[in-house]
Amino acid sequence: MRWQLVYLLRDFIVAPHTFIKPKAVATAAPAELGARVPELPTRKPDRAAVIAFLRHVGCPFAEATVRNLVALAEQHPTIDFIAVTHSADRPSHRWCQAFGGPGRVAIVSDPDRAYYAAWGVGLSDRRHFAGPDSLAALRRLLDDGIGCCAGGTSPATPGICRRSTRQSPR
Repeated sequence: MRWQLVYLLRDFIVAPHTFIKPKAVATAAPAELGARVPELPTRKPDRAAVIAFLRHVGCPFAEATVRNLVALAEQHPTIDFIAVTHSADRPSHRWCQAFGGPGRVAIVSDPDRAYYAAWGVGLSDRRHFAGPDSLAALRRLLDDGIGCCAGGTSPATPGICRRSTRQSPR
């Protein structure tokens, strides 16, 4: 628990905007299974796709998601993989490059969160953002070496990283 608190405190000092709830955007209802979905850049309508809407650039959970998408994209070349960020294009790509790059995963920047809203992805509450379950999961990610790279709109700067003897997924 101590490491999670240090990590959150560091982010609060380095990137306090991470803890400020963004302005709410009216969201559509999530699409029903089999229904037509909203448009999304890089998505080819005739191909299957896995689309992930990320928390924020620099977030260890977002990093873990992109890493998982990269691995899955290598295993399934007939499926498109897309990660949507609500950061600008340049910081999003710089952040991805800091931990190995997006591979076959298309990174779509959505600073206005218009795609988030169209797909029915709204804001989470503080308990989800920093509740006990999230903090426990954060510790596991830090133990695996995720979240220790520089860059992003919520900088995960090196130095306050927890390292374990387990092999890093990098």
